[in-house]
Amino acid sequence: MKMIFRCCTVLLAGVCITSLLAADEDQESADIPDMEVHLFSLVKEDQGYRIENGKNISSNRGYDNQPFFTPGNESILFSSDRGGEQTDIYEYFISSGEIKRVTDTKSSEYTPKTSPDNQVITYVRDGGSANPDQTVWKMNRETGESSAVLNSKEPVGYYHLNHG
Repeated sequence: MKMIFRCCTVLLAGVCITSLLAADEDQESADIPDMEVHLFSLVKEDQGYRIENGKNISSNRGYDNQPFFTPGNESILFSSDRGGEQTDIYEYFISSGEIKRVTDTKSSEYTPKTSPDNQVITYVRDGGSANPDQTVWKMNRETGESSAVLNSKEPVGYYHLNHG
């Protein structure tokens, strides 16, 4: 029996843990495996920590991954494939449970982060077949305007921007 590994992303009070889950080859498989983002409360106890109140916050059949807590921990940005063609950035609001689409392009977006004031969202954009290079982009939350952050054609998968 051949095993397929799927990814599960879990958020514990600001800590993101990604683990691989084994599944039988007979289970449904896609080009990008099903992944979910879960949120748990992390409770400190005398002997260590306990997790509770687990909730699947992405609730989507398909790819959901790369979560990022926004400043103030009011929401979580994550990358999600909800239409079957590409991934976009979505935002889960912790207090209401609402999910809002943040990007809506023909390209795929991954690895969302925000500026310290939460006014700018940065992410990796994959240009697809027209431009296969992955580079870092930024989007102004108020205006929705986006532009490339890097002038380089070097592909970027993960990044950290120093906003200092």
